[in-house]
Amino acid sequence: MVGLPIAVLLSMKFDLGAVGVWSGLAVGLFVACVMLAPRLWKMTVPAVATPDRA
Repeated sequence: MVGLPIAVLLSMKFDLGAVGVWSGLAVGLFVACVMLAPRLWKMTVPAVATPDRA
């Protein structure tokens, strides 16, 4: 939801062409990474912190 509008803005409005599209893709992937990192941390840290009692 973030990458496509930025890609269109960069490629059309600022006349960057394909570089703008790839930059928009990179921005979208970065935002997804930032949004998913806390979830990954929340799901994995408790499993690593407590030892198995098997």
